[in-house]
Amino acid sequence: MTENQPQPPQNPQKPSLVKSLTIQALRGTISLLETAVEKLEAPPPAVPQPSIFAVLWNSWVGVLALVRPILPASISQKIPDWGLTGAFAGILALVLWTSSTIISSKPPELAQVPISGEPVSPSLTEPAPELPVQVEPEELPEPQLTPEQRLIASIQEDISSATSDYAEGLIQSIQANFRGSLLIVKITDEWYNLPPSRQDKLAKNMRQSAKQLDFSRLEITDPRGNLLARSAVVGEDMIILNRRLNTEV
Repeated sequence: MTENQPQPPQNPQKPSLVKSLTIQALRGTISLLETAVEKLEAPPPAVPQPSIFAVLWNSWVGVLALVRPILPASISQKIPDWGLTGAFAGILALVLWTSSTIISSKPPELAQVPISGEPVSPSLTEPAPELPVQVEPEELPEPQLTPEQRLIASIQEDISSATSDYAEGLIQSIQANFRGSLLIVKITDEWYNLPPSRQDKLAKNMRQSAKQLDFSRLEITDPRGNLLARSAVVGEDMIILNRRLNTEV
């Protein structure tokens, strides 16, 4: 064989079984990773929004949960949610129908049409403005006095007439204790301006008037409630206790 003669081609060496399995495993892993990356990069699916009906129904179910404890146990256990819903809807419809019937029962106002058939202008159908009516004030009846009040008023009139010679408007008020047969006469401070003789005579005249009115005891006081004179326990005399106004503080 010469040196210039070509050599026959050598056969390539086949890969081993372990190397082939390793390559297949790597390719499978790469495919899984690419799939995972695609899923991660893909936009998230849109979440469906609940419908308005579903939101309203969920709210109504919450209301029914509050209403059921109020209902009797026999009704609450037997009637489902849709049954209660229908009952409430029927009641609401009945209320609306009743209200509309009451409102529509008012008769409409009819325009007046003359016999000649000519249309009437709106100004003629409107009512004329009412003129102000002068109302005279009603006289209130005098208050009715009780028998006891009438009797005290009569006593005050008698005592006032008996003391009219001493000072005008001397008597302020009179209190009568019919059970204790006691008459209390409150007079003004004019008492302190009278001389002692006039005070004695005034007290004596009051004593006689009280006796005629069937009062066995008499007390005379000033506007502040100070006792000026009183009837004696024994006899018909009056005991003068205070003749001058005490201005000391």
